[in-house]
Amino acid sequence: MTLVIHFSNNNTLKLSIKQEKERSFKKTIKDLEQERTTLQRRATELAKEKGSSSWLSVLPIQSHGFSLHKTAFRDALCLRYGWRPPHLTDQCPCGATFSVDHALCCPTGGFPTIRHNEVHDLLGDLMRKVCHDVQIEPTLQPLNGETLPLLSNTTDPEARLDISSCGFWGGRVEKTYYDVRVFN
Repeated sequence: MTLVIHFSNNNTLKLSIKQEKERSFKKTIKDLEQERTTLQRRATELAKEKGSSSWLSVLPIQSHGFSLHKTAFRDALCLRYGWRPPHLTDQCPCGATFSVDHALCCPTGGFPTIRHNEVHDLLGDLMRKVCHDVQIEPTLQPLNGETLPLLSNTTDPEARLDISSCGFWGGRVEKTYYDVRVFN
């Protein structure tokens, strides 16, 4: 018995095998997606977007804040795919059930404050490049007998905003005040 190989059919055979594998993989992915929760499907879609994996291949330069220790790396992967990071406590100090979403919103845990301060520090650094007289958390002018109509306004003599700068809108002298808000 002799085996005859036709080279003209070899490329066609390879192509058909490749196409069959792709069909099989797509079917497996579709079946797996049906088993996932909506949150997990959304996390996977976000992870597939262009540029979303760049943090995985960046050089770990500590001076630029690009290095992660193994626990932070593992937790980042869990957050990326919507999994619960291991070693999370079950109860928040505020009394609520602890979850990643709760950690990002709860003022007792401190994460909203940390995220807010990082954003306003970064924004202040960027504004120093284009504006002058940039101040972080400047005190506002004290009220001298004025009344404010809305209850949301603070009348504390030590009231502060996040950032102030001169020259943002093009003029050299007008001062602009900014309040940074970070929300989930």
